[in-house]
Parts: sequence; C-alpha cells; structure tokens
Amino acid sequence: MEKNNPHFVNFALRCAGLTQADIASRLDRKVNTVCAVVNGRGRSRRIEAIISLMTGVPLHELWPKWYDADGRRISRRRRSIDQAVRQFERAQAMLQRAA
Repeated sequence: MEKNNPHFVNFALRCAGLTQADIASRLDRKVNTVCAVVNGRGRSRRIEAIISLMTGVPLHELWPKWYDADGRRISRRRRSIDQAVRQFERAQAMLQRAA
C-alpha cells in the first residue's frame, strides 16, 4: 500500500486493532480532529506521534511528506526546496531524453 496516503494510516490503525475514535478518546479530542490529521487536512504533532507510537509505524512512513527518517518534522522551506530540486531533476531528464 502506498505511503503518504490516508488509507495507509487507516490500514496501520486497523492492523493495530485501533480506530480513529480510539485515538480521539485516548487523547480527549474530537474524532473529526483525528480524521483531519489522518486525511492530511490538519496537523497535530501529538496526534501524529500517538498514532505512530500505537501502530508501531515510524512517523516518516506514515507521513513522509512531513517527517524525515529521524522523525524530525520537515520545515515548509525544506519541502519547497526539495520540490524545486525534484522539478529540476525531471526537467533535466526530459532534456536528456530529447537529446
């Protein structure tokens, strides 16, 4: 299953015998809040960390867009730089194929 996908996070929760409602009740949060984090519409370090801890899946596997392999949050600036590098590499590859 593809990572960086809400289905992967839900799959990890199901494999651990958990639901979003379980996470919400343990953190005294609304299910809608947990749902928003899982679906990428909201961010909460606490919710992301608890899901990672309770499923046994590292943060960078659940949310590779947001966390590096060391579990540190990736800044917006670093994400935009990484995105620019990927675009540049794609453009280079297209030029090499055209040549």
